[in-house]
Order: sequence, then C-alpha cells, then structure tokens
Amino acid sequence: MGKEKNKKCNCEKKEEKKPKPPKPPCPPEYKCFPKPFCDIEIVCTKTCGNIHLNHDVRDLNIWKKGLDEKTIVTASFFNSSSSSVSLRVVVIRMGKIPVVLNIPKGNSLSATVEDAVSIIVSHEGEGTVDGTYCLEICFPFRDKKFFFN
Repeated sequence: MGKEKNKKCNCEKKEEKKPKPPKPPCPPEYKCFPKPFCDIEIVCTKTCGNIHLNHDVRDLNIWKKGLDEKTIVTASFFNSSSSSVSLRVVVIRMGKIPVVLNIPKGNSLSATVEDAVSIIVSHEGEGTVDGTYCLEICFPFRDKKFFFN
C-alpha cells in the first residue's frame, strides 16, 4: 500500500453567501409614469359588514373612495332569506355607467369593478333587507417614503 495523504474533512466550512442579483431596471416602456411602474406595489384591503335596511334606513353608502388612485373593488353581497325584498347594489364608477346588482332574498352576488368611486345599497318598496357584504379594494401604492418616514 502506498502512502495515503491525510485530508481534513471540510464539513465545518461555512456556506458562502452569494450576493443577491440586482433588481432589474424598469423597462423603458414604463418610464412615462411619474414614478417608475416597477416601483409601484399593489395593496389590497378587505372590509366586511352587515346590512339592515328598513323604512327608517332605505339606502346606505357602505364605501367611498378616498384616494386619487385607480381602484379595483371586488364586492360580494348576501341577502338573507329573512329579508322581505330584494337588495339593490349600485357601484358608482369614474366616468362610466354604474354597475347595478339586484339580489333576491336568500341569494348572493359578486362583481369586480374597475374605477369604483362608491357603493350604495338600498331596497325598493316597503320591507326590510338583512344581509352581509365583503369588499376587497386594491389600489397602487407608489410612495412608501411619504408614509413611513
């Protein structure tokens, strides 16, 4: 047998951290935005609640846009079978025809609407409406420094 070379085990060698690749530059086609498009983060928030309409409260504005940003709203509504009339939902949109949903008692309907400005629920005629709603509102978030510094 020949001489064996003693080699130390390299088991305790720490893993070398590789530097993260740099973030790719914003594509040139998005440079026309005030802030580069690739710096925009989409933020979504959810809100849910109850609806009770009767002869005292015939309609209710359940959401109103308070940002100068384009919004996309996914709205889901449930009209309980204990309601005596249909639930009417009107989603007002910026510069476009409103989206109208008529929800019979015991049913649910949903819609995703671009450029939503406000959402109004109501009922027609005499009777009551009991139900629930859930909204998911998404909008671009452009300037973190403004809010977090």
